[in-house]
Amino acid sequence: KGAVPPQELEGYVLVDAETLGDWCQIVIDNSYFTFGGKVWQMVEGYPMGVACGPSFADVYLAFYEFSFALRKFEEVRVTGVPLSSGLKYLLLLLRRYIDDIFAIVDKGSEEWKDWIWDERKGGGSDGIYPTHLVNTAGEMVERPMALTLEPGQMARYLDLLVEIKTYGGVTRLRHRMYDKRSEMQAFKGIRKFPHRSSVLDDSVKSRVIDNEVARYDKRNSG
Repeated sequence: KGAVPPQELEGYVLVDAETLGDWCQIVIDNSYFTFGGKVWQMVEGYPMGVACGPSFADVYLAFYEFSFALRKFEEVRVTGVPLSSGLKYLLLLLRRYIDDIFAIVDKGSEEWKDWIWDERKGGGSDGIYPTHLVNTAGEMVERPMALTLEPGQMARYLDLLVEIKTYGGVTRLRHRMYDKRSEMQAFKGIRKFPHRSSVLDDSVKSRVIDNEVARYDKRNSG
């Protein structure tokens, strides 16, 4: 706080880490929704539409990703052995948005697979995500952050379908609009937008409309 000019703090609420943690716990412990005429409490995760939900996911997963990067940088400092080109690509170019990851790795290399899971406790290689976590019931969950890996020339990332294509001997990274609600069979015949009478905040409903307008604009722009 002392390093920030007072005028730049206007409009902000400053809290300590413990208070922020308590507020987050209140959100997690008090998530309710209606289904079949009954009120249910979520005991795992948090409901869609909660403003802080995406931030929870990003911060939680970023902890593992950032910790892995720090361990690798420390290895370089101690051993003097530089990072492999594949690991440099992963650390510099990996992008996350909630549960979607996009990364560029060396063509033909399989070493990136060793960086996905942290198997040090079992005598294996260092990686990003834990192989096991204990849930609130005290049960061991295997591969709690299991990923659907899509190596190849094409990958879906958020609202984009990213493709690697070669034209006239030149390889380029291209993308087009992708909407899972219209392109995935699993969503056929399912309500795809929040009901207007739902208890979601009006700002959430408004953002749904804004996002659809943005998608329409992207699909119809040159």
